[in-house]
Amino acid sequence: ELTSNYQEIEIGSTAPDFTLPDLNGKSVSLSDFEGKTVLLTFWASWCPTCRAENKHLADIYPEYKDKGFEILAVSLDRSRTNWEKAVEKDGIVWTQYGVYATPTTFLIDSSGIVIGKDLRGVELDQKLNSLK
Repeated sequence: ELTSNYQEIEIGSTAPDFTLPDLNGKSVSLSDFEGKTVLLTFWASWCPTCRAENKHLADIYPEYKDKGFEILAVSLDRSRTNWEKAVEKDGIVWTQYGVYATPTTFLIDSSGIVIGKDLRGVELDQKLNSLK
């Protein structure tokens, strides 16, 4: 289980690799993004905080995606319809997974090391700016 060891994933540790199907059923692995800074985010359509953060990410994503930054989102939705509607409504254009997990985020650097945990909003912007 991807998040069963959430507490053990500390800043400075190596992010565990995993593979899950995306919205189109294609298998995607965290290791596919090697060499990029990755925000691994766990969210759900029924979580208002997550939805607000999705909108924030949709605003900043274009600014950072050409600078080696990628977002990998894991949805906790049990309903595929709700998940798809939320992806469309929130303007999500990054890779999406479906899984049951805890809403949280990890920021992983280009060498696979966790450099931030649960960064949101301005905190995330500041961290991304410091990586340039």
